[in-house]
Amino acid sequence: MPTCSNHIMRKRVLSIVFIIALLDQLAFGIMVPLLPLLVIDAVTDSINYITLSLLFAAFPAAQLVAAPILGQLSDLYGRKKILILSLVLIFLGYLALIDGATQNLIGMLFIGRILTGVGAGAVSVLFAIIADSTTKENRSRGFGLIAAASGLGIILGPAIGGIFSNTHLFPQATLTTPLYLLLGFVVMNILLVLFVLPETIAGKAVAKLRILQSLFHLSHAYAGNIRILFVLFFLYMMSLTMFITYGSVLLFERFLLSQAMVSFFLVFFGISLAIVQLLFVPILSKRYTPKALLSVSMFGSFVFLALFAVVPAWEMILVLVPFIALTLGLSYTTLISLISVQTDATEQGHTMGITTSVQALGQFVPGLLTGFIAVTTSAAGPILVGACIFLGCAIVVRSTFGVEYKR
Repeated sequence: MPTCSNHIMRKRVLSIVFIIALLDQLAFGIMVPLLPLLVIDAVTDSINYITLSLLFAAFPAAQLVAAPILGQLSDLYGRKKILILSLVLIFLGYLALIDGATQNLIGMLFIGRILTGVGAGAVSVLFAIIADSTTKENRSRGFGLIAAASGLGIILGPAIGGIFSNTHLFPQATLTTPLYLLLGFVVMNILLVLFVLPETIAGKAVAKLRILQSLFHLSHAYAGNIRILFVLFFLYMMSLTMFITYGSVLLFERFLLSQAMVSFFLVFFGISLAIVQLLFVPILSKRYTPKALLSVSMFGSFVFLALFAVVPAWEMILVLVPFIALTLGLSYTTLISLISVQTDATEQGHTMGITTSVQALGQFVPGLLTGFIAVTTSAAGPILVGACIFLGCAIVVRSTFGVEYKR
């Protein structure tokens, strides 16, 4: 039974959940434009691809392991205590990242990525809070808020990292300036949880802690009736992570762009994604079926990412960005929508939890592969691999689902 039946209280809870879910994804994305500059090899004066990929992989790996554990701990000890613990871990993670960046300590960078990843695992607690605070009729909307916040964090994270480390916009800025900014955001969230968020669980559960719960989630993802959608979502997250990780690296190395110009690219990409989500997705969703949108958008992602990897001029990159944002945004929204629609109302929370685990796995696996791909090819190699994955997904969608249009 939810303890926050009052409408105003429920809106307050949902608002805080949205803000914390946004922070979780910001913690991942804000390092996108910063990490390549922190792993430059002192001997070759070039980016160390292996270290870069492993640093990116450390965050989702920690989140994948921590999410189910934190969710279970919140059943045992209460939602607020575990949320505060996770926010403190994120705070400490940012401090470690700042220390690693200023002192050029790769080990501290790894510690920072792992701590922020563990703290971001509190997304499972956020799902539990939604389940505590809503009725069956409006629970799906609450779960959708977390998905929306995650998508927004993916958009805003790299843009914030690029803007607030840009010395042309802020002459006193450094690579750690965005991290100091987010430290303040974390403190604000801790205060919100302490003084505004009510405890939503009525009684404490007595159950055995299952450390490997994330494996249980993943086994359900690939054994259920909608496993093809989870496979596609996993492959989508893999390809997106390859592009996000090595897109800025390619701009640094091929076009010798400054930090300011790369930050401009990230902001432009973020704005394009936001416009897609707000304007084009609603219009296209009314005209075409999700299956049609998924097939076309994934094929479009293949075309535009492949072009991104090979074009010889920076100006051509700018032309491609809105199309990449359109196809990637459509694919993400359509996949999440299909997964939700294919799930019973009573299973939405369970399914969204599985989706979170699959997303973390899709962000983790590229870290094991892309470094070696980039070393043997170039920074364009992982992006081309991601493009080919999208082509395979488009073929699967077309052959498995067919392409239908609304009349």
